[in-house]
Amino acid sequence: MTRLLALDVSLNATGIVYPDGRIDCLRPPKTLRGGDRLLWWSTTWAVTLEDARPDRIVIERPFAGKLRGDSTAKLQQAYGVLLAEIARHCPTVVVTWVPPATLK
Repeated sequence: MTRLLALDVSLNATGIVYPDGRIDCLRPPKTLRGGDRLLWWSTTWAVTLEDARPDRIVIERPFAGKLRGDSTAKLQQAYGVLLAEIARHCPTVVVTWVPPATLK
């Protein structure tokens, strides 16, 4: 049986469906900014990936149409941290990208 981890990444509330069916929402502390926020995401993704031990990860592609200012860059950074942690903890896992709003 495939252990699927589904992720709907956002800046403030990232939705997750774990292989066992649990649903969660990751919310970084509002007080964190810049590098501290990225470190929080790095640690959180590492723990999440180790806990889930997925065989396949489905990630919703970012939708940048509504973002303003530096929000696009911040979202790209969040995705970058996620991809780095996947490479570190799950290098052989198949990653599938799906269109925005597919996982909602």
